[in-house]
Amino acid sequence: MRFCYREEGDEITILRCYGKEDFIEIPKEINGKPVTKLAPYAFSDRKRKEEDGAFYDTGFDKSELPILCGRDVSEVIIPETVVELGNYLFYGCANLSRIYVTQNILRTGRGVFTGCKPEKIEMEYFHGTKSCLKDIIGDIRFCLDVKLWIDDQEIRLIFPEYYEEAVENTPARIVENYFNGSGYKYRQCVFQKGIDFENYDELFPEAISLEREIIVVKLAMNRLLYPYQLEKQAKEQYVSYLKEHMEKLLEILLKREKIEEFQRLSKMDVWNEDSINKAIEITAKTEKRELLSFLMNEKRERFGQKKKTFEL
Repeated sequence: MRFCYREEGDEITILRCYGKEDFIEIPKEINGKPVTKLAPYAFSDRKRKEEDGAFYDTGFDKSELPILCGRDVSEVIIPETVVELGNYLFYGCANLSRIYVTQNILRTGRGVFTGCKPEKIEMEYFHGTKSCLKDIIGDIRFCLDVKLWIDDQEIRLIFPEYYEEAVENTPARIVENYFNGSGYKYRQCVFQKGIDFENYDELFPEAISLEREIIVVKLAMNRLLYPYQLEKQAKEQYVSYLKEHMEKLLEILLKREKIEEFQRLSKMDVWNEDSINKAIEITAKTEKRELLSFLMNEKRERFGQKKKTFEL
C-alpha cells in the first residue's frame, strides 16, 4: 500500500491511498513525522481534483496502483496519532463495513459517512471516556455494532437503525420531525464525555416493541457478555428476554462458535433444560466437539441425569 500526503510543519496529512487491497491501515508516521489528519474526500471517488504539491512514497509511481476509494474500500484502521477526519472522508464508500479509530480524534468534518453504511465501529480509549463517538454514530442512521475498549475492558453495544420523518402540521403551519425506530434515542445516550449506560439499558423495553427480534437478542446478549456498568435490574431484564428467545440466541451463538460466550452466559443462568437440550441437539450435528462437550457437562451440572424408572 502506498500513500499520497502533504507535510504541514512537523505533521502529515494523508490525501490518498493506493493499492489493490480493500483493507486500509493508515500508518502512524511517514518520514519520522506523525500522521495527524485525513484530508477531505481522502477515501471518496467523488473528489473532483487531486492536490497540487503533494508528496508520494519514495520510489512510487502513482500510475502503478489504483487509488483506494469508493466501493473499493471495505475496512479502515486509523491509528492513535490521527486527531482529525476531513469533510466527506468516506463519501460514496458503499462497501465500507468496519472502521477502527481511537478516542484521540478531536475533530470530525461534515458528512464524513455520506453515502456509506458501515456495520461495525471499533474505538479504543487510552485515558478517560471523552471521545468523538457521539459525532461518529450520530452521522450514521443505520444499525451499528459498536466495540469499545475502556479501562482495559471490552464493551459491545448495538445502536439500532432509525430514520427521520418530516410531517406537516397544517393547522399550526409548522413541520414536525419524528424519529422512527429506537436508534435515535439510543444514540442520545452517548455524550462527548462518555456513555450513559443506565439510560441505554432503560431503553430496552422500547427496543423490544420497535426492533426486529435478531437486533434485540444481539443487544441483550452483548450487554450480558460484556457487562460494563450493568446494574442488577438491567441484567435481569436481559436474562429474562433471552430465556424467552432462546432459539434466536442459539442461532447467533452457534454461528460465532465462541465457547467463551457460552461459558459467560452460563454463569448468568440464561439456560433452562429445554434450551440446553436444543443447543446439544444442534451442536451434535456439527464438528464442534469442544462446544458439545461443554454443553453436555453444563447440562449434567445444572440439571443432573434423570433416573430411569420401570413399572413391574
